[in-house]
Amino acid sequence: MKQCICNDGYVYINGSCIATCYRDEDCTNGTICTSMEKGKRLCQCPPNFRGKMCEINVLCERLYRKCEEMGAVCVVRDLKAYCECPPGKQLDLRSIQCKDICDPYKCVHGKCEVVELDYKCRCDEGYVGVHCEEKVKTLSKNSVRWLIVFISVNTIVCFLLFGIFCLLFCRRK
Repeated sequence: MKQCICNDGYVYINGSCIATCYRDEDCTNGTICTSMEKGKRLCQCPPNFRGKMCEINVLCERLYRKCEEMGAVCVVRDLKAYCECPPGKQLDLRSIQCKDICDPYKCVHGKCEVVELDYKCRCDEGYVGVHCEEKVKTLSKNSVRWLIVFISVNTIVCFLLFGIFCLLFCRRK
């Protein structure tokens, strides 16, 4: 019977050359490097994983290309595969792409900061709002002057009226 000779680091099992491992860290996804026949060691893949180092999640195989095109990674939860944007990115529903949470247009007059799975705008001085889009309304120097004059005149008028009122009632007694 003819048998293939495998390169170093591989062992021939059931008609194909399979990568060998030397320690558990050589295997992925929590797999253990297990001793086999003739002193060779192989990664024993858990259910739903395959590949030389158990690096391929069978549940993600169909989604892998789609996730990659979106800029996402495939994750498995409760034995279901999903595309998930990496940290600092979120799915843009218009383009179906993972985009930076802090894209340059998020904070109009401020700096965007990633906060957990969301963002927050730190507004430049003089701006407020979720996206720093509103300019703080301040009174001009001219407006402040007129406001002071208005308050002063009203105060003087009130004192004069009070004085007149007191004079009228004080004379009657």
